[in-house]
Amino acid sequence: MKKIHKYFSTNRMFLVTLFAITSVFWMFWYPGIKVANDYHLSFNTGFIGVFPWSWRSFDVGDGLGEYTVSTLWSQPLLSFSEFLSSISLGGEFQTKLMGIIIIFFGILGMWKLLSYFKINDLGKSAASLFFILNSFFLLMFDGGQFSLNLAYIALPYVILSFIKLLEFPGWRKRFGFALLILLVSIFDIRIIFLSAIILGCYFIFKLFFPFNRNNTKKLFKNLIITFLFTVLIMLGFHAYWIVPSLFAKTPNLPVTYDRLTQVDFLSFSSIGHSIFLQQPHWYANVFGRISQIKIEFILIPVIVFLSPILLKKSLATGFWLLIALLGIFLSKGSQDPLPGIYLWLFGHIPGFSFFRDPVKFYFLTALSYSVIIGFTINAINKLELKNKLSAVIVKYIPYLVILYLFFLARPVYLGWMTGMISQPIYPVEFNQTANVLQQDKNFSRVVWLPTTRPLSFVSLNHPPIEAFRLLNKRPFAVGTKGAYETLNFLREASFMGEIFDVAGIGYIVDPYLDPRRDDMHPDNMKYYYTFLKQLSEKPWLSLVKNSPIPLLKTKEHQDIFFTTPNIWWVIGSDSIYNEATKSANLKLSKNSMIFAEEYSGLGKRIDELPEAKIVLNNKTNSDLAANFIDAADLIFPAKGLNFEPNKSGWWKRETADLIRWRSFLQEKYGIDNQDFDLGGGWAVGEGNLKFEIRNLKLEKDKILLARVMESSRSGSLKFYQGDKLLGQISTKPCKVRPCKVEETNVRWFEVGKLDSGNEIIIISEGDINVVNALAVLDEKKWAEYKEKAREYQDRGRIADFDEKYAQVSSADITFQNINPTKYKVSIKGLAEPVFLIFSQNFDGLWKINGQTSLPVYSLLNGFRIERNGDYLIEFEAQKYVNIGLIISGVTLTVLSLCIIGFSRHKKNRFSQ
Repeated sequence: MKKIHKYFSTNRMFLVTLFAITSVFWMFWYPGIKVANDYHLSFNTGFIGVFPWSWRSFDVGDGLGEYTVSTLWSQPLLSFSEFLSSISLGGEFQTKLMGIIIIFFGILGMWKLLSYFKINDLGKSAASLFFILNSFFLLMFDGGQFSLNLAYIALPYVILSFIKLLEFPGWRKRFGFALLILLVSIFDIRIIFLSAIILGCYFIFKLFFPFNRNNTKKLFKNLIITFLFTVLIMLGFHAYWIVPSLFAKTPNLPVTYDRLTQVDFLSFSSIGHSIFLQQPHWYANVFGRISQIKIEFILIPVIVFLSPILLKKSLATGFWLLIALLGIFLSKGSQDPLPGIYLWLFGHIPGFSFFRDPVKFYFLTALSYSVIIGFTINAINKLELKNKLSAVIVKYIPYLVILYLFFLARPVYLGWMTGMISQPIYPVEFNQTANVLQQDKNFSRVVWLPTTRPLSFVSLNHPPIEAFRLLNKRPFAVGTKGAYETLNFLREASFMGEIFDVAGIGYIVDPYLDPRRDDMHPDNMKYYYTFLKQLSEKPWLSLVKNSPIPLLKTKEHQDIFFTTPNIWWVIGSDSIYNEATKSANLKLSKNSMIFAEEYSGLGKRIDELPEAKIVLNNKTNSDLAANFIDAADLIFPAKGLNFEPNKSGWWKRETADLIRWRSFLQEKYGIDNQDFDLGGGWAVGEGNLKFEIRNLKLEKDKILLARVMESSRSGSLKFYQGDKLLGQISTKPCKVRPCKVEETNVRWFEVGKLDSGNEIIIISEGDINVVNALAVLDEKKWAEYKEKAREYQDRGRIADFDEKYAQVSSADITFQNINPTKYKVSIKGLAEPVFLIFSQNFDGLWKINGQTSLPVYSLLNGFRIERNGDYLIEFEAQKYVNIGLIISGVTLTVLSLCIIGFSRHKKNRFSQ
C-alpha cells in the first residue's frame, strides 16, 4: 500500500495531466463505433490478413486491385490489427486501444524528453497538453490517421534516444535507437525524413557548441556506426518489400504526385497558419476548405518566442527554435514569403517528393513548440520578483496557460468535430443498405459517389470503388465531358454501361450529403437530386427501391473471370467504344479490345493473337506499320518540356492530363482529340514557333517519321537539320466535316532522310500544332514494317468493327481464389481459342502459366486460351516478397535474441 501511495505521490502531476487530457476526448471514449475519412468501418475481418501480399484487390481506392509494395512498410501494423480481429477483438476495441496507446505514450514521451532537460512538472504538464491538444495532432486523430499519430508520439523517444546515444555511445543504446527508428518506419516511413532533419540539426549543434576537435572525431565515428547499424536493421526488416521493389517492379508515386503543381495545390497553410500552429482545416477537417486564421491562437507563438527572452544563451532553446522556424517555413509550402524555395526543394532534394502536402512539416513545429512551451513555463515558474503582486501574478501564469490550451481544444469536448471524436451520421441507413448488398451473393463491385464514406459497406464479394478514382482510368476519363463536372461520365458516355459491365460493377451508391462536412447550399442539394434522377433514367441502371440510401443496380456485370470469343487490335482512339452499343454481338463482354497505341511497343505483340482482327479506327496502313517500331527507336519531344511554355514557346501535356487536355482543346480551339499518346505525352506549340530537338538516336541516312495531330486550327510543320529542309508535313486536313467540336486525328507521317546526327529544328505554323513522337530507323526496316502491314491487309486480318466479323462461342469457367496473388482457373467446353479476361487492373506482372497479360479496354488483363484445362494465374512480384520475408524473418529473430540478451544483461547489472 505504501508503494502505491509513493507511486501516486511521485507521479501525481503526470497522472493528473493524463486524466485531464483523456477527459477532453470523452466523446471518443463514448460507447459505439467511431469512424473517419481515414478510418472506415469494416463489416468483415480477414481482408488484409497477417501475410504481406504484393497485390490487393480490396481496401484500395478503385476496387480493381493495385500493386501494394509501396505501402507494405506498414504491414506489421496491419498484421497486428488483423490478429486482434481474428480473436474477436476488432472494431470498437481496437479503436479504443489505439486511442489509449497514442494518448498515454504521447504524454509519457514528452514527459521523459523534458525530464532530460530538467523541466519541472508544471512545465512538463503544459508541454504534454500542447503536444496532444494542438490542432495538428487533433485533426490527425479525428481524421483516423492513427499511424501518423503513432509516428508523431514516437518522435520524443527517438530524439531522447539519440541525445543519450551521442553522450554515452554503446551498442545497447545504438540498438534501442535503431529499434525506435524501425518503429517509426512501420508507422509511417515518411516520418524518417522528418526525424533525420531534427537529428541532423541536433548533431550539428552538438558538433559546434562547444567545438572540440577530439570530441568531433568521436561524434562522427559514433554517428557513422549508428547510421550503418540502423540502415542494416531497416534493410533486413523491410526486405519483404524492398526485394520485390528491386527485382520485380519499382513502386512509383501516382503519375501526377511529383509535379510542382501538386505542391501549389496542396499548400494550404499560410505563414500565419504555420506560426500560430493552426491546422488550416481546423476544425471541420474538410479537405480543401481552409479556415480563416483565428485570433485565439495568437498567444501560442507569444508563449513560444518568450522562451529566448527568459532563457538567454540557452543552446537547448536555440536548437528547438531552429526546428520551430524550419517547421514554420517548410509547412507553408509554396505560399508567400519565398514560395520558390519549397518548390526547388521538392524538385531537387531526395525525400521532399514525399511531402507534396507541406502540412506534414507541422510535425516539426508541433514538437518544437511543445518543448519550448515547457521551457517557458519552467522559466516563468523560477522567476524571483521582489514585487509581491507581480510575484503572485507570475505564479498563476502557468495555470492560465494550461487553461488557455484547454480552451483552444474546446471543439473536441464540445462535440464540434466530424470524425473519430464525434458520432457517425446516418448509421442506421448505412447498415440497412449494407444488408441489401449482403443479400446479393454474386460478385460485383460497388461504386460510391463521389468517394467511399466511413460507413460504406465493404466485403470481398462487393469491393468498393471510389468514383473519383475511376477518373484515373482511361475508359472512364474519355467519357467525361469538360473539366468541371468530373463525374458526368456516368451520364454522358453512351458506352459507360458496357464499361461497367466488363469491370464487374454491379451497383452505384450515392450517399446523402453530410451536413457537417458538405456544403448544404440549395443549389448543391438540387444538383444532388437532379444527378441521381438522371442516373436512374439511364437504360443500364435501375433504382433499388428497398435501400434507404440511394442505390442503383446495373443491368449486367461480369464476374472476376470471363471469356470473349472476339479479339480486336485497335489502331486509333477508343472512340470505337460508341460502336459497342449498337449491337448485342458487339458488346464489350463479347469483344476484347486492345489499343495498340496505348503504349509504345505494344503493337509488336499483335502476332501473339493470330485470330484477332485489326481495326483501323480513322487510321492508315502507315499507322499500323508504325506500331511495329521498337520502343527504343522512338523519341518523345514532350519528355524534354515543362507544363508551362519554355523559351521556345512549346509546352507539354501527359497521359494523365487527358480530361484537362481535351477540355483545353475544346474551349480554346473548338477541336477535340481522343488519340492515345504511346505513353510519351504531347508536345504543344501555339503559333509560329521554333523547336530544337537533340537526341543520340539521330543518325545520318536514317528515316525520320513524325506522329502529329491534324486539325483545322493547325497549319504545317517543317523539319530542318541546319539549313537543310528534311521534309514538311501539312497538319491541316484537306476536308473538315462541319460540326460543333471538330474531331481531330493523330497520324504518322514520313518526313524524310536525316542529313546528319545534328539536332532537328521544327518550325511550326498555325494556331496550334501537336507532336507526339518521332521515330528514327533504317530505311530497310521501315520498308519491312510497311510490307508486314500490307500482308495483314492481304490476309484479311484488317476489318471493320462490325457484327458480321463477330463470332459467338462460350466456355465454362470456374475459378478458385487461392490468395490475393494467385488464382486457379478451370476452363471447359472450349471449341476454339478465346480471350480470358481477368477483371483486375492491368499489370504486366500478372501471368498465366508464364504468359504475360495484355491490356484489355485500357483497364483489365487478358490472356489467350487455346485449350481446355486448369490454369494458374499468378502475380510475379509475390515470389520476391516471399524471398524477402525469409530475410525479414532472420532479421526479426536476431532482433528478438538481442532484446532478450540486453534485457538479461541489464537485469544482471541491477542485481549486482
